[in-house]
Amino acid sequence: MIKKRILSITILFALTGCNDDLLLDTAHQTVPAMPNSIIFDDINHNGLQDIDSEPTLTTTDAKGRFRLSTTTTLQGDLAVKSQDGTLVLRTPNDEKIISSLTDLVVIEMNKERNQARTAKEEVILKQNAINKVGSELGIANTEKSPLFSHFINEQNNELTDTAEYLTATKISDPIAYEKNSLLIASTASQLANNPIKCSTEQTLSITAEGEIVCNAPITINSSLAAYLQQSLPSPIKGMAFEGFEASLFDLFNNDNDLGSNSNSSPITLYSPTLSATGITASILWGSNLKLSSTNLVSGGGTHLITLMMDDIGLNLGTLDNPKSNYEKVSTTSVTFEFTILEDDRNISINVESHTQLQNTIAQWDLSVDDPFSATLTLSSLFHDPADTFSHVELKHIDIHGLDSFDQNTSSMTIEGTPLYAAEAGKALIISGVDKQGEHVDAIFSLPEVKSNYLPPEIEYGANLEDRFIYIKPIESLRDDSGNHLGSGVVCEIRYFNSLDSSLYSYARILESYSECPVFPDGTIPSESNGFENYGQYTREQPSNRITFELEEDGEFMTITYQAQEISTNGEPHLLMHNSESMGNESMYSLNTGYLSTEIINSVLVNPLDTDINSQVSFLDDDAQPQQLSVTASIPSRVPAGETGSADANLILHNMTCDQATSIYSFTADYSIAGNPMMWDLDTTYEDKGDDCNVDFSSQSRLSSAIHTLYGEVNTPYAAKYEEISFSFNNLKD
Repeated sequence: MIKKRILSITILFALTGCNDDLLLDTAHQTVPAMPNSIIFDDINHNGLQDIDSEPTLTTTDAKGRFRLSTTTTLQGDLAVKSQDGTLVLRTPNDEKIISSLTDLVVIEMNKERNQARTAKEEVILKQNAINKVGSELGIANTEKSPLFSHFINEQNNELTDTAEYLTATKISDPIAYEKNSLLIASTASQLANNPIKCSTEQTLSITAEGEIVCNAPITINSSLAAYLQQSLPSPIKGMAFEGFEASLFDLFNNDNDLGSNSNSSPITLYSPTLSATGITASILWGSNLKLSSTNLVSGGGTHLITLMMDDIGLNLGTLDNPKSNYEKVSTTSVTFEFTILEDDRNISINVESHTQLQNTIAQWDLSVDDPFSATLTLSSLFHDPADTFSHVELKHIDIHGLDSFDQNTSSMTIEGTPLYAAEAGKALIISGVDKQGEHVDAIFSLPEVKSNYLPPEIEYGANLEDRFIYIKPIESLRDDSGNHLGSGVVCEIRYFNSLDSSLYSYARILESYSECPVFPDGTIPSESNGFENYGQYTREQPSNRITFELEEDGEFMTITYQAQEISTNGEPHLLMHNSESMGNESMYSLNTGYLSTEIINSVLVNPLDTDINSQVSFLDDDAQPQQLSVTASIPSRVPAGETGSADANLILHNMTCDQATSIYSFTADYSIAGNPMMWDLDTTYEDKGDDCNVDFSSQSRLSSAIHTLYGEVNTPYAAKYEEISFSFNNLKD
């Protein structure tokens, strides 16, 4: 990441005569200037540019130079403002040097300037300020104060270093700087004589209490902030809001912040008025902005969403009272505008009718291969005060096999035969259309489409005892509401010990991303070699079904394991049929248990720019194990014709996208030091020949991390299909 070195642009700027004009330039070739900065007359002496009364006089060029005509009359202080607005330096209007030292003089003058003064009074005010600043900096009172000298050209290292410290401090907290300028000046002068060096990429500044801080200021990635502002939706009052989610990765440039490791600060959010509209804003998993709503949107207007991150610095205390503490230095924030539009269309949704229809739809009984038909009465769904209503349309139904028939102004029939099972929550969208073609969408949530599929009864299962069974090291994480949080890289090993009929499990985060440990045959699992005893199990014969009971929060869960012997490319594996039952509910899963670490460890070393081909297991209609061929890739550069800052792809061979999206929910995540992070994605699906191509695109660049392409099996298919996962190692030294 390229970061601005703000400190290096602001040490000294000199005004010298040139063709009867004034020219601002750096006094030394090794000191970069302030390019494209604003020059203005600070008439009200507050260090802020009031555009109405203090227009821009000119701007500096690429080398930081500018000219003012000799006819220009300054009423206030001559001020230069950096392009990003983080720094304003001033000088009295009769001086020809601008630096952080001259800015100190202006600050002290303004502290005593409570009314308009005569020219003679201004001279006295200025001299008093020079004396105060000079006293704090240890500068002798001479006819021409060194505060207005070319101290860089004159190689006055003490004043140069002092100016550096002052500039960095003012950038970090301009308000506190102005209030405590003399104390900060005194500390800066002491530092110039007793220098303290910060580490690379860190700058040294001074707090309002005169304490010394090493810190790399957190800045905002302006291009990503602009993209996020542009991406924010504008929902309509009285309408359903489908939600919004975006990655905040790289929004705050904090790579060099001293707190970016063990002392890092999370992103926090403040939006005082948004919740009253029925929309909730939250930070998901520390890296994503999420906007959601459970009701129709209320309220209107523009609401502010402010994202903040505390800047952590190393506080070294004062020269007389040193310390070494990581502390909050400042808070960096960026604010976005979220606008709710008034519904100015001719028709709108009747909230009461919408609720009644949703209750009706929730009672639908949908099952795969079972014919279905239902008629919805829509006569009161849409308000039509202007008598412009024309008709209704089925805009979208997210269940393959169902469609609409007999559409008219007052009803719609939904019928067909569901082709695939689906979890509850899929969308049904009915549009009300007026005579001008304008439409209003009513969004409904569909119930579950039951699969009617039960796991097969395996009469003779594989023996699971006394074998180290390695589980593919990808773990899907969800929050309490079931939202997918990301995938973490773990290493899991199970061992069913026949000696004491106990299940031993080994699981740890692979912080080094190196490999799963290999346990030789004959090893007995125990706490000493990293295993945990989960308790005793029972084994049935001849099915070799293992049953294990686990107590969780006072409730007992029954877990069963059974396996079939399978082979991939001539290597034997176990196809594991697992179930978890609590009360009347059962959850199923299908996954491969590997008998060696070769495939497990290869997951962690896939490089970018490589097409990875693999197979995942599933059961056919006769409950026989089959293989689904899948190809995955993550290019290091976005291919020509693709959009975004990063790209990834999955190809499911001999499967349509309708079938693939019914069975799987696709996402891509990354894991840093074992911590799962959500990757902000746009996902598209395209049938190409007999294959389904899943294309991931992200505005966020690839991280130095383990990136995982992931297909999570939807609940109705959990006992029939194995999850898809491919990991790519993009860790950089």
